Amino acid sequence: MKIGTVVEFAAFPKRSRRKRKPRRGRVGEEAPHFTVGMLDDTAITLSDLQGNVVLLTFFSTWCPTCRKQMQQMQTQIVDRFADRKFRFLPINRGETQQTVQEFCRELGIAFSVGLDPDMSIYSLYATRYVPRNFIISPNGKILLSETDYDATIQRLLIEQIEQALQTTE
Repeated sequence: MKIGTVVEFAAFPKRSRRKRKPRRGRVGEEAPHFTVGMLDDTAITLSDLQGNVVLLTFFSTWCPTCRKQMQQMQTQIVDRFADRKFRFLPINRGETQQTVQEFCRELGIAFSVGLDPDMSIYSLYATRYVPRNFIISPNGKILLSETDYDATIQRLLIEQIEQALQTTE
């Protein structure tokens, strides 16, 4: 009797009653809306950038790969697309304004950086890992989602931004 009971439970396991986690930052879907406070004391709402291709990058100052990416963004991305309908929106996740200011000063970062100290914006797009890069179309759809940063991903970002710009210009 006991063996039959064990077999019965093993053959018909209970279905999980866990709630499904919300889908975050998925390619082809509308980018979640947010307003982010910037280091320069301004605020940017994602919908304010509509009509532009947006590279949304989440980073942390303690991450060596993030440091490398942020050092290269001015020359490799920002300057390259400066005269086009493109915006780079880097957002630091989980750190204080002072920590981010020191990081930007140390690296000589000239572009404006957003602050997400409680990771509420980040949690709309992802649950873990930095750097996280999202390319958002002029109409607000996520075109690309990438984790990490190296020469291959840099080329992919440039290609995808260029392709998105060609469809809007």
